[in-house]
Amino acid sequence: MKKRFCLYLFLLLFLSFFSTGLVFGSKLKTIIFPYSSIEKLDRKEKIEEPSGIAYHPMRKTLFVVSDDGDIYEIDLNGKILAKKHISAQDNDELDPEGVAINTRTGEVYVAAEEIDGILVIDPATLKITGIFKIINKDEKGKPLFREGGNGFEGIAFVPGKKAGYDRIYICNQHDPPIVMKVPAPSVIKKRFAGKKSLKVLGWFRMPCTDLSGMTYHNSRKTLFILSDFNNTLFEVSTDGKILNQWSVPGQDQEGIAFAGNYVYIAQDSGKIIKAKIQKSFASRCDKK
Repeated sequence: MKKRFCLYLFLLLFLSFFSTGLVFGSKLKTIIFPYSSIEKLDRKEKIEEPSGIAYHPMRKTLFVVSDDGDIYEIDLNGKILAKKHISAQDNDELDPEGVAINTRTGEVYVAAEEIDGILVIDPATLKITGIFKIINKDEKGKPLFREGGNGFEGIAFVPGKKAGYDRIYICNQHDPPIVMKVPAPSVIKKRFAGKKSLKVLGWFRMPCTDLSGMTYHNSRKTLFILSDFNNTLFEVSTDGKILNQWSVPGQDQEGIAFAGNYVYIAQDSGKIIKAKIQKSFASRCDKK
């Protein structure tokens, strides 16, 4: 009886340990993200399985990518303004998983899981103008991630002092859960510039599994990284220090974007959440 009880207790602890979604390195307390109201952008014109979302400050719109391989431009209330299937001449299955905006040029970046790379897209035509594969080597020449695995899920543009110092951050879902930094590519001409490669300049490991989305907050100068298995949002410095962590609304959260006083969360289940941010969070942004 005692052995059976001990076995039961062990199984209970084991299951509870893994069912909560492991956050294994952070000492910060997880609190609820400070939002005051929430709505779902549930229109007749639905976006199937959105996997990434980004705010375009020049166009005042949102760009969304989906697991179906489509890219959308929508207004801030969810109305679809443009749609196109993302494809390259020799590879129709690019598996877009994240999206970001170059706030200097207006170009759209898409994290393409199938090719372990980045697509550059013209926001006006939604056509690919460049394809950049990430060189899978760390500073010692060793592989950083398992190619073709549970790969690139989130992407963020981080502006530098000038164009040559702009960077792209990419989060790898599993194998392992890391964030990599590469030079920000730019294709000035609005025609396809061919395939190129990008060297990893630096990287850090995240203290959880299943990284699913990412964005950069210009006022706070920090990265915001989602883990949908954990329903957790991390605020992280660009060198990998965990600053805050929150529980976030929704489920299967695969993309996040900030636009004014609102945060948008793309759910793989098919809906986009629009939540109004509390003034306490906004005031901290103003001070930074």
